Formats: sequence, C-alpha cells, structure tokens
Amino acid sequence: MQLTACSLRLPLRPTLATTALLAAALFATGCGKPAAALADAPRTVLVQHAVAASASSAAEAWNGSVRSPDRATLAFAVGGRLTKTLVEIGDRVEAGSVLAELDPEPFALELAQAEAQALAASPAFEEATRRLQAEEQLRASGATSRADFDAAASAFAAARSHKQAAEAALGLARRQQRESRLLAPCAGRIAQRLLPNATVLAAGTPVLEFDSEGPAEVVLSLPAGRVGSLVVGQRVHVSTRLGTAEPLHLEGRIAHVGQRSLGGGVHEVLVRLPADAAVFPGEAAVVELVATTETAGVTLPLTAIQPAANPGSGHVFVLDSVSQRLARRAVQYRSPHGADVLVTDGVHPGELVAVAGLPFLRDGESARAQLRE
Repeated sequence: MQLTACSLRLPLRPTLATTALLAAALFATGCGKPAAALADAPRTVLVQHAVAASASSAAEAWNGSVRSPDRATLAFAVGGRLTKTLVEIGDRVEAGSVLAELDPEPFALELAQAEAQALAASPAFEEATRRLQAEEQLRASGATSRADFDAAASAFAAARSHKQAAEAALGLARRQQRESRLLAPCAGRIAQRLLPNATVLAAGTPVLEFDSEGPAEVVLSLPAGRVGSLVVGQRVHVSTRLGTAEPLHLEGRIAHVGQRSLGGGVHEVLVRLPADAAVFPGEAAVVELVATTETAGVTLPLTAIQPAANPGSGHVFVLDSVSQRLARRAVQYRSPHGADVLVTDGVHPGELVAVAGLPFLRDGESARAQLRE
C-alpha cells in the first residue's frame, strides 16, 4: 500500500517524530504525485524569434578635384627666345591654333643658309653626273683608262652626298622654322602659363599646360580599405561650385579604381562626369560614395549570448518548436551595437532563442516558451 500524506491519521498533538515523518512523506510523494513528474516539468523560458539582419548604408563624402582626362604639357621642339604668348589661362582654342612663338629671325636665317647650300650643291651634282655618263660611254668603246673612270665615279659619289646633305639641312631648317610656333594639338583649354615672354629656353622646356576637350573627371585619393567595394561603372553623386549660392550637382560614374598604392596607403580613383557638365579643370569637388554594410546572419539581444573564451564566439539556447526542448548551440557574433548583436553563424532566422536566465538552463531540458513582447 502506497503511503500518502492524505491518508495519514495524525494525533491531535503530533510529536517531533511524527512531524518529521510527515515532512518526509510530503517531500517524497508530493501528496500522491510521483517525484519523476516534478523533475520533468517544463521550464518556462523567455524567448524571442531570431530576426534576419538587414543591410545598412550611409553616404561618405570625399574631397577631390576636377581635371581633364587628357592634360598635356606643351613645349617647343626647338630652343629659342619666347617672344609671344597668344593665349591666357582658360582660353578655349581649336586644333592647330597658334599658342606661342619664338623669335623667328634665327630660324629665317638658318633657312636661307640651307636654301643657298642646297642651291649651290645642284650644279656640282649635275656636272659630276654628266662626267660619269661620258666616262661610261668611253669605257664601253675602250677609249678611256680605268683611272679616269674611277675618278669620275668618285666625284659623282661626293657630289651626290653633298647634295643629299644640303637637301636634308634645308628640310631641317624648314621644320625648325615651323616648330618655332607652338600649336594646339587638339581642341581644348589653356590650363596654365608656365613661362613669361622674353624667356630664353631650351628645346623641350614646358611652356603651357593644356586640357583637351571631353568629359571631365574628378580625381580622388582613397584609403586602401575603402577602394575594395568600389566597382567601375558605379554611379556616384558629385557636387561642384562649392561655397556658392547654387552648387552644381551631377551624377558621375567611377571610371578607374587604382590597384596600386600611391604612397601613404592611398589609391587613385577617377570619377567620370557627364560630357555636358559645365565644370573646369582645377575646381574642387565633393564625391559621395555609398558605404553598404553587408550582413549575413540574425540579430539577437545581447542577453541571449553566453560569451566564450575566444572573442566573437559563444553559446545560445534554441527552443525546438516540435520537441519543446532546449538545445545549446555554439555561435559566432560581432561586436554589439547597443543592446543588440549580429550573430553570423549558429542561428537561423525565425528560430526561438532564450533571452533570459541562461546560467540556469540545461541542454536538452524541457521548456515552455514565453514570447518576449
């Protein structure tokens, strides 16, 4: 017969022994309920659904400067004294326009000298040609000696070389005279004057900086950690005419992302502007790049994580909706932002995760969910 507290008949004045017996009976039987039933009673656990993390974005402003896609430094191919600069900064010019000139007198004198030398070389060449032809006819009939023929051939070769040298000098003098004028290589604008008039300069000395026409671009210097997410062709927002009442807002596209560091850990990024943009090289510009935070995982309250020894790792308790039991899982997470934390591995969106009382929970324990409001 099973002894229960409900069937005990106690005296009106219980002794110490009977009181102890009653307490033991109540603890062992639970007034007729088996002890195993109490041990397996489901624990009420405060839980919350794991929420899929969402991507966030923010605009970052970077300073740059407008430049022409093709800037050239113009110089004379010959040396001389700069006498005329026919353009000013910002002037628009057509292809072939004369931009600057050297003193023309030395080039005119050299050309005249070359023409005279070329003119003098022609009669000597013609005379040497006639003599050689005569010696060839006499040699064919045996009426001349070998020495006379060789002398005529040598005179012809010398006269021909002298004529060729004179003609080459004449061509060079003409070319130098043409090069004494600096011409625009294509349509564009004058970006900078580098030398004043009356300067004596050597061949190749920079005189002007020239920007060709075409879609302008903004050059940026970005840190290495920022260029990795940029893609050629990506649209960006560009603002110019900074500090004015009505700044100019344009849509640009990334045209180049430098993969090689320029020094100091920065990379060059070029943003191409629309062809009809009313901007000029040298203007300051601000480029807005959208920084998107790529996320993969779920968002949970920080109280749902039991941190482990290794940073970024820990454990959570997930309640199985079918078996109604808790499962202890290892997770990976990132640094918390406020009261929430991004779990990147170990939990799936929609799962029920315990968010309170974690030190008292056990793996495999039966539990009843209480959703956190």
